[in-house]
Amino acid sequence: MNTQDLQIENNSHFCQEVKMAFEQLMTQFSMNVNKELKDEIYLESRWAGIFLGKENNELTISIYSPKGKSRWYPKFYLSAFFGLKGQTIIEQPEGESNLKELCCHANEIKESFASILRGDFSWDLDFEKWLAYLKQCHKDQDCDLPSFLQLIHEGQIEQ
Repeated sequence: MNTQDLQIENNSHFCQEVKMAFEQLMTQFSMNVNKELKDEIYLESRWAGIFLGKENNELTISIYSPKGKSRWYPKFYLSAFFGLKGQTIIEQPEGESNLKELCCHANEIKESFASILRGDFSWDLDFEKWLAYLKQCHKDQDCDLPSFLQLIHEGQIEQ
C-alpha cells in the first residue's frame, strides 16, 4: 500500500464534513488539520486544538492545549462550566450528513470559546475544582450542571 492509498482511506466523509463546517473557524484561528483518521480529526493551531470524533453515530468534541495534550476539555462540560447553553444536538439517522450539526458546533465554538482558541487556559484550575465538585456530588452530563460562578455564588466552591 502506498501513501496515496492511505490518504484516500483516511479521507472519510465525516472528516470532509468537519473540514467544510469548520473552514471559517480554522481560517480565523489559524488552525490546520493535524491528524485525520476514519472517524476522528484533530484541528490545531499553536494555541489550541479541537478534537472531533464519531463513534456509534455519537459526536464527541473536545478542546485541548496542543502543548502536551495532557488535558482535554469536552465541549459539553466547557459550556456548563462557563454557564453557556450549548446547542441542541440534532438527531440524525445513521449514515446521514452531519454537516448541519457540525456547522452549529463550529459557530458555537467560534462565538463562545474564542479566547480559548487564542490560548487562554487561565481558568484550568477552576475547571478542575468544578469537576471535583461534580464528581463529589455525583452529577453527570445527564443533568442540568451548575456553572462555576453559580457554585461560587452559592458558596459551594471557594475561589
